[in-house]
Amino acid sequence: MEIQENTFQKSVVSNVMDGKFGDLIFLASVEGMGKVTFANNLIFHLLPTENLPIVVFSFERPTSDWKYQLLYNISKSTLPNSDERIQFLDNTWVKVNASPNPLPNKKLYIDGITSKNVQQLKQRCEEIGKFHDNKLGLIVIDYFELMQQSETLGSHVILATLKDLAKQLQCPILVLSTLTAQNIGQEYVRPTIPNIPYWHEIEGQADSILFLYYPNYYFNPFDDSDSDDNPTTYKDGIQQTELIIKQPNQSPRTLNLDFDVSRATYL
Repeated sequence: MEIQENTFQKSVVSNVMDGKFGDLIFLASVEGMGKVTFANNLIFHLLPTENLPIVVFSFERPTSDWKYQLLYNISKSTLPNSDERIQFLDNTWVKVNASPNPLPNKKLYIDGITSKNVQQLKQRCEEIGKFHDNKLGLIVIDYFELMQQSETLGSHVILATLKDLAKQLQCPILVLSTLTAQNIGQEYVRPTIPNIPYWHEIEGQADSILFLYYPNYYFNPFDDSDSDDNPTTYKDGIQQTELIIKQPNQSPRTLNLDFDVSRATYL
């Protein structure tokens, strides 16, 4: 398994998202391992250079959770203040600190539609895309199992619709998914595709499947010892995290990421 060590910006944005026009990407982990935090960090790193809108569909948590976490990440920037602004779905404007590149009137739509219907989701994206040459920068869905449970359509129809939508709007769609309980508590066992609900259908449609994983999830996170019983380290508030990437007809590869627990930010 190939291991690449890099910053979040270089490793994830460049290797995972860069040039993924029309791709359907799944991000899976057990509960509490930070799928939403990862997605929020991804949005934070994409906003400076993405000229097209980013759309988030939040089925599980209030839309304010996404907004406040993003603003928290931006506020932790060490760069000077600026008057650059991000426009949210409710048309409120929030002043934020500057990021490595300016954020001139970037649009981030965080939609809390309750129907979880894939056709309504598709229609909403098409409505936004009409104002941007029928294109979007990124679509994030939190999360797939809630959408599937509320639909009368089969998961294969939902996945096919999402894949077609990604190609239609020429943007990647990042779908969050929760691993089945059978993987929880299996120390040192890295997640694999069969741990994802509806994995047969997902494997057939997804262009990339990502897993968030850190062995310290099963241990005391404040134990700094590096022993056989504690295989990874948690030092100075930094948690080592692995992003496992599986793409069709390729062996899994792993990116090592550092997670700053105090700031809920990937470095």
